[in-house]
Formats: sequence, structure tokens, C-alpha cells
Amino acid sequence: MAMSGSAVAQEQGAGKINRDDASKLFDNLSESCSDTDILVLRARTRVEQGRTTEEAAQLSLKLVEDALRLCSSGEITNAKATMQKAYQTAKDGVGERFDKADVAKLNIPEKTRVIWSGAGFSQVVDEQLRSTKNGKLLVRKTNDFWHWSIAPDEFPTAISANCTYQILLNNMDRPTHADMMCYAQDGDGDVALIPGTIDATGSGTWYLSQGSGKYAKFDGKGTFEVVLQLSDKKAYYEFFGTASPK
Repeated sequence: MAMSGSAVAQEQGAGKINRDDASKLFDNLSESCSDTDILVLRARTRVEQGRTTEEAAQLSLKLVEDALRLCSSGEITNAKATMQKAYQTAKDGVGERFDKADVAKLNIPEKTRVIWSGAGFSQVVDEQLRSTKNGKLLVRKTNDFWHWSIAPDEFPTAISANCTYQILLNNMDRPTHADMMCYAQDGDGDVALIPGTIDATGSGTWYLSQGSGKYAKFDGKGTFEVVLQLSDKKAYYEFFGTASPK
């Protein structure tokens, strides 16, 4: 006996949407939706869904399905508006979730934390591949642009950075470890040094290790995730974390 209704809206326990089923359905619907703006926004929405509250994620998943169905039927304007609502719904829930579980994970006192989040664009400007005893070392340098949508009041909303990535490859040319160091200097001349570690997908963790001026007053850490790989040398990513006064 088949259950009527959407494949991702089938009841499971308390009626929650199964994310694996949703992902498969969305991939199928995306094949019939060729609008770049909608697909990029869907990618950004998926990032927020992974770190938002369960309630916001469930509502956002349903809105994504509605948006892709509208796009597949040629209703592009309505599809864009619905996908934007899906993105905003998931994003609004991030702060609520962060106020609860994630603060404890980051070990930052609630009274001192400031959410520090935004997005970045990265472009590779130099690569060097060096042989090692058991594999290779890939050294990659990028020019980055960061937009801080939420940050401490003293921080700028946008800043450029130079990053160096060191990626260890085994004999099969598969990455086994990667880390990074980013150097950013703002219009006031203040400098922030932000190192981090990276996984095979290009996502990872970061923290504010050292700084001068305004950045010397804060400790910061969080995560980042590649949202869209634009080419072999260009990527768009989003990051989320906190800054805490020292």
C-alpha cells in the first residue's frame, strides 16, 4: 500500500522529513531546473540547513522542494522567491541553535560571545607540487575576499586576505592532511592571522590565532564550508563561528 503525498513528506516518527530522501528528490528535480540563481541559492540553503535548528531545517526542506517544483514547471519568479524564503528560514534558525548547543561545543561563555559569520570568494594564484618520501606536498596560494555579515562592531564588513594551503598527498595522490594560514589586513592597517584545518571536501575549521589592533582584543573560532566550486581555481564558501573578547 503506497502513501500519498510528497516523497520527502512521508511520516517518520513525529512526521519529520528524511534528509536522505529529500536530497535524492531534490537532485532529480534539479535536473529539470536550469536557473543558475536558484541552484546557487539551493547550495547556500543546504549549508544553513546543516547547522540550523531541526524545526527550521524541516520547514526549509519543504520550501526547497516547492521552489524546485515551481522551477521545473517554468515558474521562475515564484521559484526564486520560494527558494529565498527557504534560505532565510534556515539561516534565521542558525542563531537560535547557536545560542544553545553550539556555544557549549565551542566553550565560549554565553555572556561574552559574538556571532562571527559571513562568506568568502577564493581564487588560486599559485601552486607548487613537491615530492616527499611517501607522497607529495601541494602548496597552494590564494587571494580571498571575505564579507562579514555578522561580526563584532569594531570589525569591517569586508576585507581581503592572502591564504596559503599545505596539502599532503599520498602515493595515490589523495589528500591525507591539509592546513591553511590566512593573513588579512583591513583599511585601518590592523592585521588578523587565521589558521585552520581542511578536509577532503574543502571544508574545515578556523580560528583567530593572532592579531593587531582590534583583532588583538578577540579570540575567535568556527567552521567553514565550500558552497560552490566555480572552477578548479575559484570557490565560494561560507563560514560561521564566534568572537569572544579576551
